[in-house]
Amino acid sequence: MYYNYRMKLLAIVSIIIILFLGGISCVGSGLGATSDTTPPSISNIRVEDSSTTHADLAWTTNEPATTQMEYGNTTEYGMITPLDENLVTNHSVTLSGLEDWRLYHFRVRAKDGAGNEAISEDHNFTASHHPGTSM
Repeated sequence: MYYNYRMKLLAIVSIIIILFLGGISCVGSGLGATSDTTPPSISNIRVEDSSTTHADLAWTTNEPATTQMEYGNTTEYGMITPLDENLVTNHSVTLSGLEDWRLYHFRVRAKDGAGNEAISEDHNFTASHHPGTSM
């Protein structure tokens, strides 16, 4: 009889410990935690080099993000660069096949690991040889 009492007590204590440890692991797994709803910010957008046929553009995000650039001769854009699927903070792209002395408009789209998306303001540059042009 004493043996049965000890076994029941040991089983109850074991269950309590398992439930307690399970509760701790749920807290650590993010259950009940608030999710990230803040989109990444896009900054430091610049034309690093421009020629009559191409332009090297760069920008940064405040957190790792995938990015893509929309560009064209008007703010309707019309062309999109391939999605850079790397979650990084320093970004760059080379646009080629540009027309000499043509004004190009562009904006950057960024998406962080949580899926929050940001779109930059419209920027522009003229395809000509003016290295180091800043936005």
